[in-house]
Amino acid sequence: MPDQFNNDAAPNSVFAAGDDKTSFLESLKLRAAEVAKSFRLDMWLARHTPSSVLPRLMKVLQAVKDEFADAVQAGGGVYCVGVSVGGRHALLLASELGADVFEGQKEVSEEAAGKVEEGMVRRGPAVKAAVILHGATIEREDFTGVKSPIGLLSVNEDPLFSDEVRQAGIKSLKEKGVDVQEWTYPGVPHGRSHSSLHK
Repeated sequence: MPDQFNNDAAPNSVFAAGDDKTSFLESLKLRAAEVAKSFRLDMWLARHTPSSVLPRLMKVLQAVKDEFADAVQAGGGVYCVGVSVGGRHALLLASELGADVFEGQKEVSEEAAGKVEEGMVRRGPAVKAAVILHGATIEREDFTGVKSPIGLLSVNEDPLFSDEVRQAGIKSLKEKGVDVQEWTYPGVPHGRSHSSLHK
């Protein structure tokens, strides 16, 4: 498992919930703690955009291709799984993008907005296929360059990966002829296991 985040652990984003017996003061304290945690998480995400993470992942992929060349060739390429924030990076690794995006010199949103310089070298997809579990921070434009098959395991009404963005992305992939498999589960919070649903 590569260190995508340069040894900068994500802040705990699990919020404590009060019950009916929680005093007003305790409820206020819980809400203040939620706001503080949310702020820390937002600051952490701002430090770990694709422009900072993709160059690290590209180095890891090159090392994997060098060290395990026979296995990579036998499988037809490298496959990846991205969980939560890593789901966005997996989706981008399954894309054809400008070399400057993979090198961290340009944001994905700039490329999707058509700000690609004429003659810019295109690279990717960097992986043969990607599976995204409980994707987070994924935006509509992240689906624009996807060329590799995608597996998408999500939950309905996920505040970190809205139904609107997910459905628009799947629609655009299917329209482009990209192989996409989707599993969406209702009533499961972001990041929770779906194992109980498979019994």
